[in-house]
Amino acid sequence: MGHLLAIRPQAKFREVYYTRGAQSDDAQHRETFWLGVDATSKLTRRFVLADGSSLLHTMEPTVTYEYVPGTRQSALAQIDQADDLPKKNLVTYMLRSRVLESGTRTAFNWLDLTVAQSYHVGAVQTLAREFTPGVAPFLGSFTQPIQPAMVPIQGRKFSDVWMRAVIGNNLPPLSSLSQLDTPIFGQGAQAWALRPPINRYVTMDAFFDPYQLTVSQFNTDLRFQEGTNWYFEVGQRYTKDGNRVRRGDIWNPISFNEVFAPTKEIQFVTMGGGV
Repeated sequence: MGHLLAIRPQAKFREVYYTRGAQSDDAQHRETFWLGVDATSKLTRRFVLADGSSLLHTMEPTVTYEYVPGTRQSALAQIDQADDLPKKNLVTYMLRSRVLESGTRTAFNWLDLTVAQSYHVGAVQTLAREFTPGVAPFLGSFTQPIQPAMVPIQGRKFSDVWMRAVIGNNLPPLSSLSQLDTPIFGQGAQAWALRPPINRYVTMDAFFDPYQLTVSQFNTDLRFQEGTNWYFEVGQRYTKDGNRVRRGDIWNPISFNEVFAPTKEIQFVTMGGGV
C-alpha cells in the first residue's frame, strides 16, 4: 500500500495585443492572470496472481481551485475560445481509478476510469454563446463573426458530472528482452513475430445532469490498433437537448466553468481509420 499527498500552487499570466478592436481601428490589449492550487493524493495496492503476474489498483483523487478575474472584452474581437476569457472562480474535484495487470513481457489495462465535477464558488453563468445556424452574431457576419451572439440562461452552481472510462488494453507491449535474445533474428524467426499485438479497447465518455438525474451526453468508441501501423474505430454520439457543457479552457482542460447555448438533441454514428 502506497500513499502520496501533494499540494501545488500555480500562477499563469497572459498578455494579448490586437492590431484593431471589434468596432474600431485602434489597437487593443488585454492583461489577465490565472491562479490555481491543486491537492492530489495517490493510493496504490498490488496483488500477486497465481501465474506470477501482478494486478495494480491505483486511486488518484484531486481537488483544484482556479481564479481568473473578470476582464473587459466588449472592445475585443473574439474569433475563437482563445479570445474569450470569462471570469473563473471554480473548484473542480476529480477521481481517477486504474486497474492494470503486468507480467514479464506484457501489460494489460483492464480499466481506466475518471469522474469529475466543478462547483462555482462565485456567481453562476447568466449568458451563453449561441451556435445555432442562422443566428446573426453580435458583431460581424455569419461567415466572419467578430463577437458571437449570446442568449440568457439559468446557470447552476454544480456542473454536470463527467465520466470517462477506457476498458480493454490500450498499452504498448513491453520489451524486456534484448532483440538478440529473441527468435526474430535467429533460425526460428517468424514474420508474425515482427508485428506488435492488436490492441482492442472501448472508450466511453458521458455527462450526467445531477439536477434532472439524466444522462446529458453519452459517447462511445471501439478501437482496433496495431502499434503505429494501422487503426480502425467505430463509435456513436448522443447529446440530449439543452445546454452544452464546455470542456475545459486554455487554463485547465479538465474543468467545467461554462455551458454553451441550448441546442436540439444530437445523435449520429462515427467511423474512421488510418495507416
